Amino acid sequence: MLIILAIIALGMGILFSQTATPPAVGDGSVENPYQIATLDNLYWLSQNSDEWYEKHYIQTADIDASSTNTWDDGKGFSPIGVPIVFQTFFDNSSYDGQDYSINGLFINRQPSDFIVDAIGLFGCLSNSIIKNLSLTNVNINGGDRVGALIGIIYYDDDSMVENCNSSGVINGIGSGIGGLIGVNNGGDVKDSFSSCEVTGKENIGWLIGSNSGAIVDSYSNGIVNTDGNTPNYTLGGLVGYNGADISNCHFYGTINANDTNYSYVGGLIGYNSYGAVTDCYSTCTINGSGSGGLIGTNYNGIVTDCHSNVTINGNGGGLITNNMGSSVINNCYSTGVTNGIGGLIVFNESYGIINNCYSTVDVTSDYGCGGLVGYNSGLGTINNCFWDTETSGLSTSDGGTGKTTAEMKSLATFTDVGTIGLDTAWDFEKNPNNDTANEQIWNIDNSIGKIRTIVTPVNFNDGYPFLGWQNGDDIALLSTESERQLTIADGFTVLPAYPNPFNPSTTIRYGIPQIGAGRDLSVQVNIYDITGKLVTTLFNGEQSPGWHFVTWNGTDQDRNQVPAGVYLSKVTLGNNIKTNKLMLLK
Repeated sequence: MLIILAIIALGMGILFSQTATPPAVGDGSVENPYQIATLDNLYWLSQNSDEWYEKHYIQTADIDASSTNTWDDGKGFSPIGVPIVFQTFFDNSSYDGQDYSINGLFINRQPSDFIVDAIGLFGCLSNSIIKNLSLTNVNINGGDRVGALIGIIYYDDDSMVENCNSSGVINGIGSGIGGLIGVNNGGDVKDSFSSCEVTGKENIGWLIGSNSGAIVDSYSNGIVNTDGNTPNYTLGGLVGYNGADISNCHFYGTINANDTNYSYVGGLIGYNSYGAVTDCYSTCTINGSGSGGLIGTNYNGIVTDCHSNVTINGNGGGLITNNMGSSVINNCYSTGVTNGIGGLIVFNESYGIINNCYSTVDVTSDYGCGGLVGYNSGLGTINNCFWDTETSGLSTSDGGTGKTTAEMKSLATFTDVGTIGLDTAWDFEKNPNNDTANEQIWNIDNSIGKIRTIVTPVNFNDGYPFLGWQNGDDIALLSTESERQLTIADGFTVLPAYPNPFNPSTTIRYGIPQIGAGRDLSVQVNIYDITGKLVTTLFNGEQSPGWHFVTWNGTDQDRNQVPAGVYLSKVTLGNNIKTNKLMLLK
């Protein structure tokens, strides 16, 4: 019997053991990078620290890493670039996933395993580039600095993460816990996203836990949690703690915060310190106090052209809870519901400045509230700002001017300096009334009648002002179909899908120009997945000049629901093709 058990144990050891197999192709140079094609190749890379400095890699196939949950007595995969001997990072190197994936990566490592506690596919990164890689269905557990892709990017300005994404579960018992990156100390991150469920103790973010590098064109969606026992934690839908510039980013999902301790919680950023946040938004539910729809605390930061649509079940502000130091808020708005004390901002402290902002948030708290601002310090400045007295249920605010819903949907409120509360016109498209600025920051959908029923069932943003980057079409002030057709007379136009991200459906709108005698033209509207595979055809036929729309409900050609993720819409008119990126949420 003992012999039989020994044979079985030996067989199981062989079955679940891993083999470090060097890549069959490449020498690690820029011109001839190592080709990672199998899990054994990936294991070889993790075990050979001599191959972490000035080496270059490309991935040439999808890799199934689900067997890593049996490795090393349940500890799983050993991260690439985590020093057992100090300063053996993945340094001055690169890894190009070439749009392939690694599925089912499992890591369960504790702080005692390494000199530097950093857990992810790559533990410690320095002066290196990681791009074009998907990590799907990860299960990663660690102490501090935990992320699916990278535990920590060390202090440098040359590292870059581009076109990478992650899904699965991330758990950290310490600080710096992110869905894609735990801690980023100076690297650039762009065109990346995470849909991991993330749980941590402090500095927790769906994309990055703690960030000091530029983030561009990136997003996150899903659920973010705290451990429920930590005071003074920092938690954000995209980034927990931020000290750098973020632009064109967003978060969509749910944040579960801990009500028992004072915290910094934001739909996009928990705590923003000196960072410039531009063209960003959050659409989320936040369960917990001390929460801001976009940012929890903004300290000496500049927030420009941003908005939030939020439900806050706890004390918080529709856009920001605490606006501190010499922070500046320009051209922002908030919508939704909060149980806090400020529709836009709870506390505008020190020398905080708020310009050209508004709120329609329903403020439901039973004690001292403001439709726009709860409390404004004596040195804080609020200029040309408004709130909706009907949707907020409040007639008072510590700054700003209250307006009825009808007035809030009127262009004159924001551009006619004869309006009470307006000293300088906001910058709208087409320069209406007293508007002379030319950055075209704001827009408003006053379309009526036939246009509204054909193009959108309701006015864009429910008729309230919105930011120009939210909708590429010039729809300001348009009131007749003939006037609207002027915007497509010179060319084929496809508007951004709305809503996007979406669940369960989104609408794709496009304009066909009049050619010749106004004959019908051949049009196709197709949906593709990120690999270029056709998912479904929404329209294939002839259509007359004018505006048209189709709706996609997230199903394939056989009416089966497709998985959450990134898809592409392609509208084809003759030889002209317009492509937009769509994000289907869970």
